[in-house]
Amino acid sequence: MSTSYYVYAEVNVGKKWYNMNPLIRKHDGSWVLRPIYVGCSSFFEIYNYMEQNMTSFGIPEDMSPELRSVFHNDLDEPCGGYGEKTTWREVYERELFIVPYSKGIAPRVKRDRPHMFQGYVDKRSIIMYENDEIEEINCWLDSDEYAVLSGKEKRKYRFYEWDEPYSDYEVFRVIHERINAMLYWFDFADAFENRREYWDNVPSLSDVRVIVERS
Repeated sequence: MSTSYYVYAEVNVGKKWYNMNPLIRKHDGSWVLRPIYVGCSSFFEIYNYMEQNMTSFGIPEDMSPELRSVFHNDLDEPCGGYGEKTTWREVYERELFIVPYSKGIAPRVKRDRPHMFQGYVDKRSIIMYENDEIEEINCWLDSDEYAVLSGKEKRKYRFYEWDEPYSDYEVFRVIHERINAMLYWFDFADAFENRREYWDNVPSLSDVRVIVERS
């Protein structure tokens, strides 16, 4: 059986944690919470990196109600698939941890650089790469190498930015962008009856924690 990884996010305002994951309305009128990111086997190394920077494990008592609803309600109830005496609390203590965004995501994303690689690439290679005829771009020029080319040679190249398919950087960048987008919408302060409470404690990415579950 393959392993799946689920990444969720919460933000702290005034010593309280609020949900930052998408809530989708279903056809029957009920709501379902979706993760920021879902990974499979290729997520393993990223999971290990985040785990090394975790601050706690298991379901925290101060988890937001929306996110808490995703997990089993009674943590002390036995979980049948893990043995008669194993409780859900013990399961989550093995398979779920908390890592601050500032430690688990931020160090792996370069500011204002949406892609891992950039340089001057042969135009034919770009076409082949975008058409999935080649899996990687192995040769490119940096700005100094490009500058010494003749005008005729320069016309063979184009400045290009790209990621390796399923690279760690691409995954971290996607998680960063989605959390950043959710924080933007959260900034409208609709979660607060008294918006003054929010404006007095406007959060930033440093106030975000990431919850990672393995199943």
